[in-house]
Amino acid sequence: MKTHILALLCLLISYTTIAQYTVTTTMNTYQDLSNPISLNQGAMWTDATTYQIFFNFDFDIYGQNFTALNVYAGGGLHFPGLGNKQLFVVHSPFGGYFLTDKGTSSSQSPIGYEISGTAGNQILKIEWKNAGFPQTVPNPNPADFIDYQIWLFESDNHIEIRFGPNQFNRESFGQSPGTQTLSVKFLYDTCNDMLGLQGSANLPSYSFYNSCVPNYTFIDGSPNAGITYVFNPSVGTAVTKVIEKEIKVYPNPTSSEILIEDLSESFELKHLEVCDITGRILLMNDNFEQNFELISVSLNDLLDGIYFLKLIGNEGTIISKKIIKEGN
Repeated sequence: MKTHILALLCLLISYTTIAQYTVTTTMNTYQDLSNPISLNQGAMWTDATTYQIFFNFDFDIYGQNFTALNVYAGGGLHFPGLGNKQLFVVHSPFGGYFLTDKGTSSSQSPIGYEISGTAGNQILKIEWKNAGFPQTVPNPNPADFIDYQIWLFESDNHIEIRFGPNQFNRESFGQSPGTQTLSVKFLYDTCNDMLGLQGSANLPSYSFYNSCVPNYTFIDGSPNAGITYVFNPSVGTAVTKVIEKEIKVYPNPTSSEILIEDLSESFELKHLEVCDITGRILLMNDNFEQNFELISVSLNDLLDGIYFLKLIGNEGTIISKKIIKEGN
């Protein structure tokens, strides 16, 4: 086996208050918007159609204020500005927005919005009603549909995805039969942080990923009417701390283990993970002796391939590096 010594100069970035979001699942009585402003104005739309909404309050995502957004008719939102901030709701398991109008000559799938509440407590509500799926399989079910809404709250900048009546499965996306359906993701910090949901559609869990690395997260089944996913930002003002420190991760590639040298004592390693390219955690360790000069991580139980090492220190500081196992 060829042995490579790789010394990496890392920027350790600590986000103390708005580094991540949390997600909870609740039940609400689903109601259609009472008097929405139509976005498609009766015209048919496809997964590639976009609409713009301007609203009269500031909505904050990761330290940026927005007063406008793009509605991706195919199943999500895009927030124009610095970086690439998107909310994917009806995203196919392997990429791409995936809704389309159920009409053939005129729209049968209205998309609209309304703004409710008073100044300081306004809510932007965006609604997809009777949205269909592309007919990409030999025997599609034309009855498949989904109703849902996305709510943005001025008061505390949280987001809710509210599901209404629906009928769909994996085959609605042109995929083979299975339980995994929608890919629900929130990209709020380009490359560094993307939140993905997985597990039961009615009570999913979530994880964070590097959005510049291919990964696939999706929920199992379809959510019941009334299921609401609530994305809550951390509260407070962002404080960013940057420390330059040379970290050695070697040998890379490796056939058995990797060694990590020269972690600063101020880093205070709290948690270590090794993930595959889909973001699935394969190894983790929370028990470390206070030895910041050398840490050994065994990869003997892993197959040859590409993995990602994630080190989490005090105050949310994160180091993430690609590692390769070969020659097993």
